Amino acid sequence: MSESELRQAKERLALAADAGQIGIWEYDLETHKLNWDHWMYRIYGLSPDVFDGEKAVWLRSLHEDDRCRLETDLARTLSTHQPLDSEFRILRPTGEIRHVLIKAQVSWDRAGFRDHLTGICLDITDLRQAEEQMLEMAFQDPLTGLPNRVLFMDRLRQAIKISQRGRSYGALFYIDLDHFKRVNDTGGHSAGDELLRVVAARLQHDMRDEDTLCRIGGDEFILLTPELSPDHATAAKQASLLAGKINAAVQHPITLARSRVKISGSVGITLIDGGISSAEVLLVQADLAMYKAKGKGRNTSHFYDAQLQAEARRRRTLEKGLRAALDCGGQLQILYQPQVCESMTIVGAEALLRWQHPRLGPIPPEEFIPIAEDCGLIEELGDWVFNQTCEQLARWSSEHLPIQIAVNLSARQFHQSGCLAKMRQSMNTWHVDASSLKLELTESILLENTEDTLENMKQLPPFCQFRRPATSAG
Repeated sequence: MSESELRQAKERLALAADAGQIGIWEYDLETHKLNWDHWMYRIYGLSPDVFDGEKAVWLRSLHEDDRCRLETDLARTLSTHQPLDSEFRILRPTGEIRHVLIKAQVSWDRAGFRDHLTGICLDITDLRQAEEQMLEMAFQDPLTGLPNRVLFMDRLRQAIKISQRGRSYGALFYIDLDHFKRVNDTGGHSAGDELLRVVAARLQHDMRDEDTLCRIGGDEFILLTPELSPDHATAAKQASLLAGKINAAVQHPITLARSRVKISGSVGITLIDGGISSAEVLLVQADLAMYKAKGKGRNTSHFYDAQLQAEARRRRTLEKGLRAALDCGGQLQILYQPQVCESMTIVGAEALLRWQHPRLGPIPPEEFIPIAEDCGLIEELGDWVFNQTCEQLARWSSEHLPIQIAVNLSARQFHQSGCLAKMRQSMNTWHVDASSLKLELTESILLENTEDTLENMKQLPPFCQFRRPATSAG
């Protein structure tokens, strides 16, 4: 190749490197001096009057945690003559940290001796930051910055192994915020999001370095505390004390958009002893214990025990059976409890729903109604009760037995879309007059979805009468 062709090739190479923002450098193995092009200076944030090619000055610009690794890579290349391929961080004079990748090869003089190390340098900061963001998205909750379920389950499995090796008890806490929906209903989702961030920060405040807090979804958090104690009783006592701190942290008033909000939390606890190797099983146990805490009145905690598993199996059986009862018929019936005045004259009746399970026998309403509410069957169940009541009123009317029937209405049914329209349809189908019906609304209806409640209640006077029910299971 002629000198002209060589010069043109070098110019084309320089143009390509410039377009790709690639720094080109050369290290003289005899003088130990570095020669940089203009892109190298830009990548390092230096100027030629500050950096004159001294190797020691260059090494000082490297991140202290990466310096030894690069020197090892350089020594390996010079001893084995293998290409250099190394990634490290540099510290610009402004304090900014950049990620760079260098590649180089040893070059030889005509006598066969090594004389230079020639290579390129790429600024890969944007790439590494994008990778870190993707990693955060994969393993972090975007709202609170806490580990998500994927990362948490991995740490829970590690905690189980630690417990098995060291025979030390850890604890798992399942935390659910009580009545969180009211915050979203009254203040909007932005208020709910802010509350979740505040609660997350509070729960993190007293955590040890080895503990892990996760937002598993919605208004639910999980806290993992490994290696509490090798003694069961001591670990249980520490877990109980920590649950009390969790309840205290959650229920402390929170200021949201200039208004003070006070909520509480229900905490389920299960101990990690290494005897159970499944992270999923432990999570289910803590979840069951949390629901037991809610059943005890909320704002409290409960330890998992074997009885909870039996209760969970019964609950699943009843949920499945309730669906079948609605689909097949014959198991559900309505009893009409007479309502009398002081003269013992019957002035009305109250519709009471009863369920006769084919295998388990009579199931009390206080057991199956909450299940219907939790699994989303309460609306269908309420519609069935109202329609059956209208049908019964029509039969009594044909027998010239005028009577007024009170029907209990759950909060969820009252707030469902088209609730009143469905009632009107049933009344029209059976030709039932509104005066023969009373709707008994629970007090909880007045506390939820206030605007929707008022709007629906405006439609009640011409439709039917409203009465707050007495405290009784119906």
